[in-house]
Amino acid sequence: MTIAERIRQKGIMEGSLTGKMGLIHKLLNKRFGLISPALKKKLNNSGIELLDDFGESILEFKNMKDAEKWWDKEN
Repeated sequence: MTIAERIRQKGIMEGSLTGKMGLIHKLLNKRFGLISPALKKKLNNSGIELLDDFGESILEFKNMKDAEKWWDKEN
């Protein structure tokens, strides 16, 4: 893989991560209101796989506390 290809791949991954975080933030804000600073920090420090798992779990949360508990269970 050339340097240009590696740079392009890194950009694609970063864009995907940013997009997932943005969507998760929007979904949580729309469904439960403002996101706690602690939860924002956890989301911002997560990898793509963990964000995917969390994003799927949003449908099961009844409130923001459920979202915060999910992180305690996963980590």
